Formats: sequence, structure tokens, C-alpha cells
Amino acid sequence: MRVVVRGDRARTVVCLAAWEPDLLELLASPLLEAHLLVKDFRPNDPGHYINVFLNNASKGAEKFTVERLRSTWLVEHLTGGTEPFALMAAAGVKSFSTFERLADYVPLPSDDRLTAMFRREVRDV
Repeated sequence: MRVVVRGDRARTVVCLAAWEPDLLELLASPLLEAHLLVKDFRPNDPGHYINVFLNNASKGAEKFTVERLRSTWLVEHLTGGTEPFALMAAAGVKSFSTFERLADYVPLPSDDRLTAMFRREVRDV
């Protein structure tokens, strides 16, 4: 499944296969038109708008932030071996500085995997 992001940083983001059933269910839901995150209008401050929604939805649990969710998504892809330039395009970022602040959370591959990667012996796709 692909999601088209419009605006100044227009791009197409491919969703994780594990999320596809839930996204398809949401798309088939009668709640789709009323769902906060897919309204037709764009608020003046989308980050704040989404933060308020997520904070209210958490009902006292740990507060989510869009930045924290995005960071988790980036770390998951970097850990899984997604090509950095492809990830930059999907995330709508223009420099590696976004990844630098996440480096402590991305484990290095094993020595055997690194050797295979640099020898171009391993391709996941």
C-alpha cells in the first residue's frame, strides 16, 4: 500500500506490510470521513492539531508526539535495512542530519551481515 503525501514535500510513502490490513479496514470504515487525521482541510498548524488529538486519545497514558512517532518509524526502517536515500525521500527530509540524532537507537548489523553487505552478497529484495 502506498500513501501519497501532498504539499511542499510531496512524496509517496510505502506502508509496512504488517500495517496493510489495518489501513484497509480503516479505508473501508464509515468512520473514514469523520476521522480526524484524514479531514479534507489542512489546519494552520498540523503538528499541533495532531498532537492535541493524540494527547486526548491517550486518556492519561504516555503522551504521543508526531515527532516521536516519526522517529520510531525512521529507526525501525534504518534498523531493518531500508536504503537511507529511499528513506529520506519517503520521510521528506533533505539531509542526513535527521538520521544523526537517531544513530544511538539503530544497532549495527552483525559482523557477518556487514561483511556480506559490503561484499554485496546479501539482498533482502
